[in-house]
Amino acid sequence: MKKYTFAIIVGLLLFFIPFFWLAPGEMNLGGDAGRLYFYDPTAYIKLALYNYTKSGTGGEVVNYVYLPYVTLLFLLKHIFQSPTILISLFNGLTLSVAFFSIYLIVKELLVWNENNVRSRYIELASILAGIFYILSQLSIHRGWERPIITHSQIFLNPLMTFLILKWMLTQKMKYLTFALFTTFIFTSNFSLIGAPPFFAFPTLSKMVNLPNFFPICL
Repeated sequence: MKKYTFAIIVGLLLFFIPFFWLAPGEMNLGGDAGRLYFYDPTAYIKLALYNYTKSGTGGEVVNYVYLPYVTLLFLLKHIFQSPTILISLFNGLTLSVAFFSIYLIVKELLVWNENNVRSRYIELASILAGIFYILSQLSIHRGWERPIITHSQIFLNPLMTFLILKWMLTQKMKYLTFALFTTFIFTSNFSLIGAPPFFAFPTLSKMVNLPNFFPICL
């Protein structure tokens, strides 16, 4: 863990920053879906599972895609009580996990060229890559400041990329198992509506042809 010390410090700082964005009792409810699942996940579960079609025909719709994620929010809401804390918690996780996933991806790739690059440069490049990702206009425009359900891909895409990369390199099933568990919790991000941005994530799409992926990144 010593070699990850500085990256862990940066990740922790990023995790706690969102807790200063909102005042106690304040909520950010704008945007698609209203994010009422942070305020009352129980009511949102009922709405997500059973509702009527918008066409006005009175057709009944049963939708299970949001159930795992909103159930997690339901459990966390009972622990933390405050929706403000819940929002800050998920914003913090988005920032820190996105940073650390990109950091680990870049570090894993640069290790392949370790004979030509000093280790301290690898560490610096990995940290800067993670910071650049969460501060890039793409991430700011589509992600962590507006926690719509499918926007969790801001941190899920690099996380899934790292898990798939580690599985390809090590063939250890624990990485695929964790990836499968992640897709279960954040089901909506891997549904039909979330598929295009997921498969368009540059790092993930390049990994389809892994031998050609390393020269591109290095």
